[in-house]
Amino acid sequence: MFEQSKLKIERADHHIQDLNAYIVSILKDHLYTLSIEDHPQTGIPGLVCRLCDTPADIALFIGDIAHNLRSALDILYCDILRHEGRTVGRNSKWPFRERREELIAGFNGREEQDRPSDGIIKLIVDSIQTYRGGNGDALYALNDLNIEDKHMLLTPMISVSRIWDVQYIHRNGHPGRSEFSAGGGTNAPTNIQFRSDSSIGVREITNHGKATFDVFFGKGAFHGQPLVPTLRELSQLVSATVETVENFLMSNSAPD
Repeated sequence: MFEQSKLKIERADHHIQDLNAYIVSILKDHLYTLSIEDHPQTGIPGLVCRLCDTPADIALFIGDIAHNLRSALDILYCDILRHEGRTVGRNSKWPFRERREELIAGFNGREEQDRPSDGIIKLIVDSIQTYRGGNGDALYALNDLNIEDKHMLLTPMISVSRIWDVQYIHRNGHPGRSEFSAGGGTNAPTNIQFRSDSSIGVREITNHGKATFDVFFGKGAFHGQPLVPTLRELSQLVSATVETVENFLMSNSAPD
């Protein structure tokens, strides 16, 4: 039952895995740049570290994941209608409302063929609760996230807290090592820079170092929450919703 919704969830999970792999294997090498530049006052060459803009690929991943999870719920609702002998129309979709009362009123205002059974309505209103502040508050926010993706790219925040093990050669030939503390700055533009200077001066960079960083949701729904863990939780919530409806229908269709 509800195989189409499950396929959408599987696709979302695939995108989440790809997103995590991208962050772990690719993003880490595109967080910052290092260069040797003369100090504006002394003229002695030193290290300059600049944080890079957030790659657009991450926003595209987020949008695809949000779309598939939201679509899984819409398909679930349409399959409920089909299961109960109703007619699926252009406006048939999973209901989200600001308040519980509005969710109930929304069902009451639907045409008969687009209105599920009273048992399903009670399940959605009293158990799944896809309204703000209900059990389905995170699903309500998922709906917001999917709407936001239709208006703009869902650009995340990247917090680079430390860049370490940067190695170089001084002008006198001796090796040196530095680290930069970025102060946890998020989504910093390319003109944010950190300097590491010495009285000797830097001749050559031999190791660009490594970064300690985290990725969070940007503005809008889920602002400031860790990106990949939150997406995984949303996938689990959508799966649990499908399972809840499935169990309800199976238990109520079982013979006496």
